[in-house]
Amino acid sequence: MVISDFQAFRQARRASGGARTRDRWVPADLRADSQRLSRAFAAKREIGGDRARGQQKGRLGGAAVPQGPPLSLLPSASRRQSMTFRLSRLKETWCGGSSSGKPRCHQIGALGKLCNQTNGQCFCKEGVVGLTCNRCALGFKQSKSTIAPCIRIPHSGRGDNGVYRQSPGDQKSNSCGNCKKRMRRFNLKRFCRRDYALVVKVLSRKSEPQWTKFTVVLERSFRKGVPSYPGTPTSETFLWVRRSDLDCKCPKFRVGRQYLVVGTFRQQEARRPGFVVDRSASVLRWREKWQRRLRRYVRHEGKGRCRK
Repeated sequence: MVISDFQAFRQARRASGGARTRDRWVPADLRADSQRLSRAFAAKREIGGDRARGQQKGRLGGAAVPQGPPLSLLPSASRRQSMTFRLSRLKETWCGGSSSGKPRCHQIGALGKLCNQTNGQCFCKEGVVGLTCNRCALGFKQSKSTIAPCIRIPHSGRGDNGVYRQSPGDQKSNSCGNCKKRMRRFNLKRFCRRDYALVVKVLSRKSEPQWTKFTVVLERSFRKGVPSYPGTPTSETFLWVRRSDLDCKCPKFRVGRQYLVVGTFRQQEARRPGFVVDRSASVLRWREKWQRRLRRYVRHEGKGRCRK
């Protein structure tokens, strides 16, 4: 049997320990050189990547992450030590000191995932306390809302007999009600049902045991046909307000400001000079643009269109 030169070449390569790669026979010595060259290129790429990452100042939460030598060039013991050092620095940058890479701020009680990097205190919602915002503060109770997880307890403080009593702020809110909202309402119906509509400027105030007296200048009047009304325009008069109503800011007067006062005469308070302003009156901060509306109301009254 005649063996061709090509077959002899293939047998010689097999005997020398060559490896077949993509239908090509590579000698053992050339294969070893190729593997060493591949490892050298891989090491060079890894070293270059580590150097590039070391030049960049990596930051996490405002703290710089330390850059050391490439981990692939360190021994196993040094590699573990470097990894431990990096993780210890990363702990200080996460909220609550979590080493798992996830902030420990409560999903409902906290405002977000940010926190104080100095002490790890998360930013909590109103009425929520704790390092991770996981409990309600004193005077608050837990609710079923995810927006306001802690709401204020309406009854605060315990009496001698063990019964909860209301705080002064709660008693004030219960007695005042929504008087401020009612006093700011002003329309034709309220204008027709009241006895006077005046524009006054507050000059001073004086407190008495049950009343507060405001000295005002009567600048303008938008009602006519009221014979018992004291004072003339541009003259000084007084406004009397009960202390209880003033504590509720019903009405609210400040010295030096102009107000529109729409109220009713009180016969039982005729002994007091001026006007008695109670919660049934309308007191609003005066604006010049209201003149047109008030004049229209006066025309409606003159034509007899007011229905009381």
